[in-house]
Amino acid sequence: MVNHVASRRYRVTAPRFMLCVDPGKSSAGVALFRDEKLQSATCLRLGKDASTDITARAVALAEAIYAWSRRTMIDTWGGESHLTPDMSELIVECPQVYTRGKSKGDPEDLLPLVALCGALGARFQHAHHDPIVLQTYRPRDWKGTVDGDIMCARIEARLRETGELDAVRERTKTFRHNAIDACGIGLYRLGRLNRERIFPGAT
Repeated sequence: MVNHVASRRYRVTAPRFMLCVDPGKSSAGVALFRDEKLQSATCLRLGKDASTDITARAVALAEAIYAWSRRTMIDTWGGESHLTPDMSELIVECPQVYTRGKSKGDPEDLLPLVALCGALGARFQHAHHDPIVLQTYRPRDWKGTVDGDIMCARIEARLRETGELDAVRERTKTFRHNAIDACGIGLYRLGRLNRERIFPGAT
């Protein structure tokens, strides 16, 4: 005879996992949140022997991101692979094309980032049994017009306040800002990030 009261009492509520991605041409900042708390963040890079084809590179990087997120979820969940819940949300920064005069660099450089956005959506959607929320933000959506270095410092300050900064594993200065940006995307999604510009003398 099944004790339904005991079954309900000891039922474990599955956590909600959210993955945030700051895409690049050959790398991507990634941040995994569990129940709105940062669990791990780093920057994943393609190897030097990776294909030069835009589509092939996007697929390879998307696969690396999926594999990293799955391993991290299993470690965080503390269970076995087949018992680990699916990702609840995937949030990716989508590049923004600015008008002439405001654009920096070659617009062609944005194509690999767009390809990665599509490859990520397809990879995660295909792998999941349960529905996954797919969301894209443009840079201005989540950080407004705040200077990049100032925003990184602000994100780190928010994470330090809550004891989450140690979850940022990336130590290489060249790539750490990508991991921090991925964290910032997550904080913005959770309503924990102030993106307003602060002017000298303002209160």
